[in-house]
Amino acid sequence: MGKIGKPAKICSLYRQTPARELAQKTQFTEDAHPSSPAPRQGGWIGTLVTVAFLVSAAGLTVGATWLGITLMVDPDAIVWLNRFLPAWTRISIASQTSLQNLSEIQVSIKRRGLLPGEPIALQVPGTEKDAASSDLLLPVWSQQPTRQIVELRVYSAEQPPIGGFLAGDETRTERGKYFWPNTPVTVTGPDQSFVLGRLAPTQSAKQNLRQTLPFTALQRLQGQVSTPGIWLNLSGQVTVKDTQIAYGQVVHYNPNRTHLSLMLQWASLAGKAPYWQEVTAGGLPELVVDQTVGLEPQFDVYQLKPRNFLPNPIQLEAISLTAPALQGRTYEQILSLARSGLWSPAVQWLQSVKQQLQAKSQGWPAAAQAQMDLLQLHAQITQSQADKDWASPSQAILTSLIDGRWSKALDIFEAAAANPNEIKSLLKTDQGRLWGRVMAALKVNPGRGDVKAWGALIRAAQQDKESAIAWLKQQPQTPPASIAQINKLLQQLEDPLDDRISKSHPSQIVGTATPISTIDPQNWLHLDAGKLKLEQGQAWYHIQVAGFHDGKQWQRAPFSNLKLSKKLNTQQLWTLLGLNLDPQLQVIVWTAEDQQETITATVKAVQMRPGTLSLLAMGQATLGSSLSTSLPDGKRLPSPLSVSNEALQWLEPETTKLADLAQQQPQWVARSLKNLWYELQENRQLPPGRLPSLDIMLNRKGMGSWLVQQIDLTGNNQPEMVVTLDAEALAMLRGDRRGSSQNHLKSRTLIFAESGRLIYSEFRPKEQSLTAIASLKDEGPAALLIDTPRGYSLQRWSSQGQKFK
Repeated sequence: MGKIGKPAKICSLYRQTPARELAQKTQFTEDAHPSSPAPRQGGWIGTLVTVAFLVSAAGLTVGATWLGITLMVDPDAIVWLNRFLPAWTRISIASQTSLQNLSEIQVSIKRRGLLPGEPIALQVPGTEKDAASSDLLLPVWSQQPTRQIVELRVYSAEQPPIGGFLAGDETRTERGKYFWPNTPVTVTGPDQSFVLGRLAPTQSAKQNLRQTLPFTALQRLQGQVSTPGIWLNLSGQVTVKDTQIAYGQVVHYNPNRTHLSLMLQWASLAGKAPYWQEVTAGGLPELVVDQTVGLEPQFDVYQLKPRNFLPNPIQLEAISLTAPALQGRTYEQILSLARSGLWSPAVQWLQSVKQQLQAKSQGWPAAAQAQMDLLQLHAQITQSQADKDWASPSQAILTSLIDGRWSKALDIFEAAAANPNEIKSLLKTDQGRLWGRVMAALKVNPGRGDVKAWGALIRAAQQDKESAIAWLKQQPQTPPASIAQINKLLQQLEDPLDDRISKSHPSQIVGTATPISTIDPQNWLHLDAGKLKLEQGQAWYHIQVAGFHDGKQWQRAPFSNLKLSKKLNTQQLWTLLGLNLDPQLQVIVWTAEDQQETITATVKAVQMRPGTLSLLAMGQATLGSSLSTSLPDGKRLPSPLSVSNEALQWLEPETTKLADLAQQQPQWVARSLKNLWYELQENRQLPPGRLPSLDIMLNRKGMGSWLVQQIDLTGNNQPEMVVTLDAEALAMLRGDRRGSSQNHLKSRTLIFAESGRLIYSEFRPKEQSLTAIASLKDEGPAALLIDTPRGYSLQRWSSQGQKFK
């Protein structure tokens, strides 16, 4: 005990030494050796060592205190150290609450209002550790607002304590595998802007890109990767129109640190999950995300790279085509070709550059080789597609253009001269991929004529020939001979006839006839312009076409569905109109006595202008004097009508007295007459006032004696009511028995639906008049032949617009 007390006494004496005395002793010691620096340096080192020792001791003291308190609160707080300790030195587990088996884990998750997913054994391939002793990954699903994976939990496999749990746990009798929970990882789905960002603007414009998309699946990544750890894939799918897009997040588990990392967010327009494939020659496979759409290959490739992060010392790094691995304009041009999709030309050029550098004994960096391998991955696909024998010329041209085979694509185009519509459709629907290749190729070599030819063809298909020629003249190194040669290709593209149109149908044409005295043959398309001469007793008739049948469907003015070219081949147009089989038309004229006169005319030529199609026909001259629509008293007759023999089938609807129809369909008649009365008041045909009863209208107002027609005009298998009012009927409504001087000029027709709704009225506009109701000899409803100041028009009921048009 004396040995222990002695140092305490010395310390006490030291503390009792007066400060002045200590200072004097110190001063004396320093002055005794004024020229000796070695003791001073040794003093500093000793001081630093002492300070370091005291700090370390203090840290150990604090750490030991914290550890003691932690163990008193939670005896199992440091059980995680078991993963780094040999089996014979592991720390015993104090209580049953620290470890749980799978059933207990699932119950605890459900108590939080979540759903436990299917567990995944985190067994590292190629290790001795089997699935029975491996760690566990458990996805956790939310139920609200949508069912999706929201959390990933890793549980480390632990052995239960030898001899059982501590006191208080005697009731626990379950046996089996137990787990120690690690820190969970919260997951959130990607934004729609990330997933849909590669779609065409027309596809993604109506999408709410601010929403997040859910993760709905978790599985291991395809393929093997010779790197420590386990790779998994969180994924989901979304459908935009006909495109199914897959998206997800790559997850890596490092068993050495029990660490789960979210490595890479991905999206695939091809709808495929990422997979491992050895793209480069680095010995490790790469992670590949397939972005291919149709015949356009596109792959995102990620390499495994180290990083300074102890829990997970690896990362995925994309092979970029924006950062050149070598300096120089040539290398940048190669990458520009690749980014535009010209993979094969870029690979060939890059291989040439590599050979030149190796011949000069210059280095070829690994980054350049990785970019070359990425280009080769795409080029193998484009070359294979271009080498195939395609039945469709448009597919053969597309695969050739994708692979940069410009001249071969021109050869195929010229060989398909008989049917250019399919190719024109291909070029017209291009959303920038083919055009981007053209511009990238011309940027590298502005003098390539075959590339310019395709640029002009794309421009003509999407705009017009004039725009294509203007663009061509702006390109450098384009001589006039090249422009003339490309102009021939543009003419080949100008065939507006759809190959689906029948080439063997008789003419079905409806139009308005007008006599003309002279013509200019230069303004008309004819198979033989020299024969545009009048024969004796004949006259010219100008037929303004209201509609015609092209063999498949009716085309009606202004012919917005028919893209007629100014350079249309005359024979093709003749076939389109059916004039090659039946060039004759009937011209019908109404006389002042309400009689009809008809002659036969033969079509000799055709004229096309924006929105109009006209025919030049030759017929009897004697009818020309009758082609007047105005009489001396101001009454207007129907315009002369021109129809081909097979154009129409005139319909005579069933006629009924309105009083008889009211007994059969009282509600229909009552609703219709109500709307009729309001229509007449609104157009000042009746004075304002209260609506009479149905009985008054039918009897006292004389409506019961009206003749009305019933016919299905809307295609709903229910008849519509057609009411035609002449001047006498309107006068009786007003109580004017003598008739009206203002309304005898023109009768008015109104049509009411089965609901009583007014669906056609000649009070709005007042200039038109229903001439006839006809069947167009197809599956559609009957059509109205309407006489207007601009000529005849064919009108049918539109279910979408709920009107005749």
